[in-house]
Amino acid sequence: MTGTTGITNADWHHVCLERVSTTVRLYVDGVMEATGTLSGSLLNSTTVDLHVGRRSGLASNELNGWVDEVRITKGVARYASDGGFTVPTAA
Repeated sequence: MTGTTGITNADWHHVCLERVSTTVRLYVDGVMEATGTLSGSLLNSTTVDLHVGRRSGLASNELNGWVDEVRITKGVARYASDGGFTVPTAA
């Protein structure tokens, strides 16, 4: 999935990827950037690790920046809205 918002240097952004049933949504700063469908597993492997800030298995595709406050939740859709959401300002 690819969004249209430019991620600029020296700025913090709230990024969320969420799956509800087979619908997958990508949000940047509370705005839904892209949506798609996925019927299989996001990650179901004993041989491939989950990476945050890097494409699995490709060290050349590492994020050049900082990642803070990662949350992975199973069974709860935090936002589930095509209209976006207000970005949280606290934990």
